[in-house]
Formats: sequence, C-alpha cells, structure tokens
Amino acid sequence: MFPSLIRANQRGFLRLLLSERFAFISHNVSYHQHLNRYDNPFRNPSSKNFSTIGTQLEKLYSKGPSRWFLQEKLEKALKEHQVDDALEIYYDFKRLYGYPDQFLVANLISELSYKSDSRKCLQKACDLVTSISKEKPVLLKPDLMTKVTLALGRAQIPVLASNVLRLMLEKKILPSSDILQIIFLHLIRTEIGTYLSSNILDEIFQKLNAEKSSNTELTKPDSTIFNLVLDACVRFKAPLKGHLIIELMAFNGVIGDAHTAVIIARLHEMNGNRDELNKYKECIDMVPKPLIHHYRQFYDCLLSSHFKFNDIDSASAVLYGELVSSRKFLLASTKHWVCRKIAISACVQMLSTHVFIWGGLRLLTIF
Repeated sequence: MFPSLIRANQRGFLRLLLSERFAFISHNVSYHQHLNRYDNPFRNPSSKNFSTIGTQLEKLYSKGPSRWFLQEKLEKALKEHQVDDALEIYYDFKRLYGYPDQFLVANLISELSYKSDSRKCLQKACDLVTSISKEKPVLLKPDLMTKVTLALGRAQIPVLASNVLRLMLEKKILPSSDILQIIFLHLIRTEIGTYLSSNILDEIFQKLNAEKSSNTELTKPDSTIFNLVLDACVRFKAPLKGHLIIELMAFNGVIGDAHTAVIIARLHEMNGNRDELNKYKECIDMVPKPLIHHYRQFYDCLLSSHFKFNDIDSASAVLYGELVSSRKFLLASTKHWVCRKIAISACVQMLSTHVFIWGGLRLLTIF
C-alpha cells in the first residue's frame, strides 16, 4: 500500500513541475512578442505609416546622391577649376533634379569659355548656352552670353559666335556699342566671319525696325562697325556683299565718315565703277585743304580706275589738280601759320554739320 502511495505522490509532483514550467515558457513568449511589437514596428500590421515612410526613403536613396551633396561637389570642382569633373557633376545634377542654381551655371559656362587649352570646351559652352536658352532662358544673363560670344570670336569660331549673338538678338538684348565693335572685330578676321557679320548687321536692323513701336532699346550699330565690315569685304574681295552693306547704311540712315568714303571708293574700284568715283570727286574737292589728307586714298582709287580704262588724260588731270592744290596749301601754310590754325578750327566748325549725299548714303566730310 505504501509503495502505491509513494508513486501517486511522485506523479502529482511531476505534474506540478511540468505545469509551472509550461506557464513560465508561455509567459516569456508573450513577453517577447510584446517587446517585438515596439522594437520592429514594420512587422506590426497596425504600423503601416512607418512602413510607407521607410519605402519612400529607400526609393529616395536608391535614386542617387542628395541635391545638396551634388551642388556642393559641383561648387568645389568649379573652385578648383576641374572643368571636366564639374561638367560631369552638372549633367548628373540636371538628370536628377533639373538645373542647379544660377550662379553655378554661370560659373560653369565661364570656366568653359575661358579655358584656353581646348576648343572643345568652347563648343561645350556654346552647347550649354543653346540648350539652356531653349529650356530655361532665365538662367542666361546678358553679361554671360556676351562673355561666350567674345570667347568664341577670339578663338576664331565665327559660326558659333554668330549663333550666340543671334540668341541674344532673339532675347532683344545686345552688348554695348564698344563691346559690339570688339565682337565684330573678331568676326571679320576670316572670310566666313565677314559674311556672317554682314548677315548679322542686316538681322539687327530688321529687329530694330520691327521693334520701333515698342519700348525695347537695342544697341544700334554705328559707322565704326560698318567700316569694319566694309573693309573686310574689300580685303576678302566680296564687293557684292559690300554694296549690300552700303545700301543697308543708306536705308537705315547711318552716317559714314572719311574712312567710309575711302572704303566705298575701293569697292567701286574693284567693280570698275569709275562714274561713281567721278561723281563723288565733286564732293571731295569741296573739302578744305587742311582736311584733304584724309581722302588721299580716294584719289588713289580714282587714279587706279583711270589707268584701268587707259584714260591717261583724266589721270593727268587728277594728278595736276592735286599738285596745284598741294603747292597752294603749302605756300599759304608757311606764310600764314596763325591763319592756318584759325582756318582749321573754322573748317571743323563748318564741316561738323555738313553732310554730302553719295548714292543715297550720307557722308560727313570730316575725319
């Protein structure tokens, strides 16, 4: 009887131990589940907002570097004049976030424009200006476009320089008269640049005539720019283009000077228009002797035309007239030096308002 009681007590004790251990394990499991609910909210179905934010952040970081990081990297590359690296960063930034800040775009284009060891950089600068003018023209300031035009002209890339100048004309902005003269001075160094310069002059005046009714103020090319282009037409033997420039001057009321008269005479000499030279000689003969030396090249052109036509009598008459007038002026100047000074000042005052008409073109007979 006692052994059976002992075995019954042992079985009861084992049941008690097993029930307590099972309760402890189940308590630990529930406790760890309770902790995991706060430690890992993305596993909890009730924390959908946290999972959405995590997904968005993951997509953002997988997209690429941050805007601030790329912008700082671009600025650093520009400060260190690492143009190739800066250009690569610029394209990465544009692909991810669009155009960077305006000052970074301006610095990049300026660095490309003034990198003297590569014409490819100038090509890239022109490409940037062209693309930005189509997509976001507000980033392009007139000074920046002027820099690019000057750099392209100085590097003897007239086609690209004229393209940027046309973009400025489309935006109704042009450089000042002095800067415009320098740009044309670079353009006319080549034959292609001369033809492009004459075309741009025509386009500028077309724009000026079209914008007369509006308040837009464009820089009007002066006689100096026309003289540069006309002289280039003579130098590259393009008289037809030169005559078109003369007609453009006459149509738009641009007043020429003594240099203009000499260049026009050379153009007429190239074409053999001796009659035009004879007509203008009547105006030149009226110029006071102290100022006639500014027109010596005109008489050279007239003499050359007479010799081309084998007209020795006319050539002799021109030479004799010049000799007589020179001797008279020399004698008068040696005897009356003071009177000569007064006469010169009087001539300048008189000629400042005297304008001759030659073929529809107005010319001042003062240098």
